[in-house]
Amino acid sequence: MGATAKLVVNLVIASELEAFHEGMVMATKAGLDPDLMYSVLMNSRAKAGIFEMKGPNILKRDFSTFFPLRLMDKDMRLALETAEALRVPCRSSGP
Repeated sequence: MGATAKLVVNLVIASELEAFHEGMVMATKAGLDPDLMYSVLMNSRAKAGIFEMKGPNILKRDFSTFFPLRLMDKDMRLALETAEALRVPCRSSGP
């Protein structure tokens, strides 16, 4: 159960980070000030602990990794395999 809980946590974090990065790029390309957009997110229901941790560095264009992507990739593969075995549809699991 602990391993499954870890996969679920990492699946949620990866999804949050993906949405955060895509949203920040969209906001910036639309002409919104990235600092202001970050402030809006952090003062809305979208606020997330991972954004508090990663956001300030992203705004400084410091893309240093905190968790190796190869490990996140492994966890996402395992999470998708688990979801498939449980017949739980996941957005990233394909058709």
